[in-house]
Amino acid sequence: MNIEDIKWLKSFEANFRTAINSNYSRNILESQLRKMVDIYEKETGKKYTLCYHCSTSILYFLKDIGKIYFDAVQTGNESTLSDKDIEKTVTVMEGNTKENTASNTKNNGIKKKRNAKYTTK
Repeated sequence: MNIEDIKWLKSFEANFRTAINSNYSRNILESQLRKMVDIYEKETGKKYTLCYHCSTSILYFLKDIGKIYFDAVQTGNESTLSDKDIEKTVTVMEGNTKENTASNTKNNGIKKKRNAKYTTK
C-alpha cells in the first residue's frame, strides 16, 4: 500500500477499529466508500462488490479494508514506506506523541486529586 493511501485511510482508522472490534459503523460517505473500494481492489487484485446502501455490506467491507490497513501500518510495508514514515505512522497509531503523553500525565494527576478527595479513611 502506498503512503498516499495510508495517509488517506488514516482518517478512517477509528471507523476500522469500531467495525472490527465492536461490529458497528457509521458516518462514511458513498464517495469515500468508492475510493476505499478502489484501494481495496488495487491491494488485493480482487473485485469487491459493495452495496453502498446496505449497512451490513458496508460493515463487512470496513472490516476487510481495516485489516489490510492495519497490516500495512504494522508491517510498515517496507517496499513503499521510508523508516521515518513508518515511525510517524506507528507513533501516531499508538498515541505516543509528546503532546498526548503530556496531557495524559496531566489528566492522571487531576484524576488522582479528585479520587483522593472522595476516599474514606
